Amino acid sequence: LSDTARQYDIAPQRVELEILEGFRALEPQENLYCVQSLKQLGFRIAIDDFGTENTGFARLLEIRPDTIKLDGSYTRNLPDDEQAAGVIRAAVRFSEDIGAQTVAKQIQTKEAYESVKNLGTTYAQGYLIGRPTETPES
Repeated sequence: LSDTARQYDIAPQRVELEILEGFRALEPQENLYCVQSLKQLGFRIAIDDFGTENTGFARLLEIRPDTIKLDGSYTRNLPDDEQAAGVIRAAVRFSEDIGAQTVAKQIQTKEAYESVKNLGTTYAQGYLIGRPTETPES
């Protein structure tokens, strides 16, 4: 990966690699070593779909992600779902404590956007912000 970044003259700090929170299921020590090595090279690490599989806070401390992407199951029913808001609030607080940013996924309404903004998330993504587009072919 670092060879490819060098080949295309891309600084590793400009690349954020997303991993699913269950990535350690197979070969956990090898996967953790790989992620830590990539971070040492300057690549940024994001945990995608946080809160949907088996990531505990201890695992996040091992990985030290730069970004935690909150699963849409927590944002989908905002602002009416107080329990989901509590999970988001706790995740934001934890992320701040470890120096990570948060992304609230699947934001589709202005009300949901205002909710995650008030809960302190760093970023929001979803149809309200912009619909996916195809990448033009080179």
